[in-house]
Amino acid sequence: MKTNFFIDEKINILTGDKAVDAQKKENDKKFLDDKKGVYKVSLERWQKAQACEKNHWFVRGIKSENDRNDYHQKQFDDYKSIKNLSFRNALEIGCGPFTNLRIISKKTNKH
Repeated sequence: MKTNFFIDEKINILTGDKAVDAQKKENDKKFLDDKKGVYKVSLERWQKAQACEKNHWFVRGIKSENDRNDYHQKQFDDYKSIKNLSFRNALEIGCGPFTNLRIISKKTNKH
């Protein structure tokens, strides 16, 4: 049995008919291109996403210290495959407020 759920920008979790109604109202399919994926969203949608991130991490998750970064470290075998590499610059996209780079930088050569 499929359970419908929807999480809004204030981290309210809706289920059942309320979730279905919210999914119909707040549907991001219009930003999805079959060939390109999601390559552009409206300013309004971007701002809503940023508000959600703020609520999730800094309002509701104020005591959070990492975003499964220790799990990622284990899954990538303590980053051993890149331990001999050095980086002058790095960019991590989509990491949220906790970056895996803070752990990876301790595992690679200093530049």
